[in-house]
Amino acid sequence: MPRNVTTIRGIVLASFAVVLVAACTPPMPPDVLAARAEAQVVCGAGEVKVSVPSGFAGSMDSVGVALGSVCPDETVLELPEAEPAPLALVDKTPAQADIDQFKISNCPSDPVVVVPAFGYPVTMAYNVVGLEGLVMTP
Repeated sequence: MPRNVTTIRGIVLASFAVVLVAACTPPMPPDVLAARAEAQVVCGAGEVKVSVPSGFAGSMDSVGVALGSVCPDETVLELPEAEPAPLALVDKTPAQADIDQFKISNCPSDPVVVVPAFGYPVTMAYNVVGLEGLVMTP
């Protein structure tokens, strides 16, 4: 076999091997990388008390069960709305007066941080004969 043919075969074979190895290790898509980053939970130890209104009763218990499966040394204790706790779940956007009252009663030495707890979009589907629209008031 002439030397040129052997060289060309070597180059083609090396290129094919590089492409084959690159095909076996695809890069991760951004959504997979984000999901992996969100899946990492820094666990603590102890009890987290959360004040919950009656309309959300049980919601923090289910969060505590889910957290307990990942962090067995950390528990979430759901308290009635009137009891003081370092965390409070409320059923409306708090006014500045509500935030000030929470600071006085529950965390006088630390700043208050307001974060929406259940700010997820919801999709509704309905099929009613004769109904042309649906108005949902806040």
